[in-house]
Amino acid sequence: FHWVGPVVATGYRRQLDEDDLFPLPNKEQADDLRRHFALQRKTASGLAQTPRALLWAVISGGRREIIISGVMMLLYSISQLANPILLRQLVNSIEKQEFEGIYYAVALLCSGILSAFSSQLHFHFAFAAG
Repeated sequence: FHWVGPVVATGYRRQLDEDDLFPLPNKEQADDLRRHFALQRKTASGLAQTPRALLWAVISGGRREIIISGVMMLLYSISQLANPILLRQLVNSIEKQEFEGIYYAVALLCSGILSAFSSQLHFHFAFAAG
């Protein structure tokens, strides 16, 4: 978010214009996205006017981002499901005064970190897909 500071400072001094904002990369500009979407819609298995073709055009436009977003959501779900199991094992090892509890504590920490990163990456790629 290094770009926010100068934009906010300019907006504080005066009303922002289009020229005050940074240009988007070519692949994220509306005109390029519209052309790509129209091409995908026309080539969607010869079904150019059906809702199915429209859905395929939307999916094919952001296929990479949708797949990565799905994988990140899967990792997030797995890490969230692992937390109660690891916590139960940690409590059991503490009650038995076993040293292996430290491994469960570290695993719980790693699961939390994985959960945070995968959640943020899921949202990043989901919004990038549109």
